Amino acid sequence: PGRLSRLEREARALAALNHPNIAQIYGVERSGGAPALVMELVEGLTLADRIAQGPLPVAEAVRIARQIVEALQAAHEHGIV
Repeated sequence: PGRLSRLEREARALAALNHPNIAQIYGVERSGGAPALVMELVEGLTLADRIAQGPLPVAEAVRIARQIVEALQAAHEHGIV
């Protein structure tokens, strides 16, 4: 019960974020008795998929790093670590 309560609190905090580099969280549902986050579907490659394709050119790596940093900054500004 404590873990589920914490998950729900964190989901509500994350759902309050509105940033283009952070997937939107819509809620918490149960599936087969296990809690699961209901999140926005973001189309495209994962970072792991992209890295598996081979080395990233510097410009692409900088663009990706900038998106990550901007998302982290937005989360930190809302008290999410």
